Amino acid sequence: NHESKATNKLYGFEDEVLRKYGPDVHTRFSCLFQKLPVAAVLNSKVLVVHGGLFSSDDVTLDDIASLDRHQEPTDSGIMSEMLWSDPGPDLGR
Repeated sequence: NHESKATNKLYGFEDEVLRKYGPDVHTRFSCLFQKLPVAAVLNSKVLVVHGGLFSSDDVTLDDIASLDRHQEPTDSGIMSEMLWSDPGPDLGR
């Protein structure tokens, strides 16, 4: 998982890249990860997100398109839900 600098550090990606390739490559990776899309629409029919379900049914494609993806993910909100929502043991949310 490379969704945030904190995640990269926690799971060892940062240390590995710094050790093998140096700070310049690490900085480039960090910038690249902030530019990757968090959602896509396939054939105008299917919404694909990295994580899981939204906590609300009223999220629109305009809401997703208005996100500032060129930043670290927030701790809450639709960007966070698209990246890190894990399925629960029950059906639905």
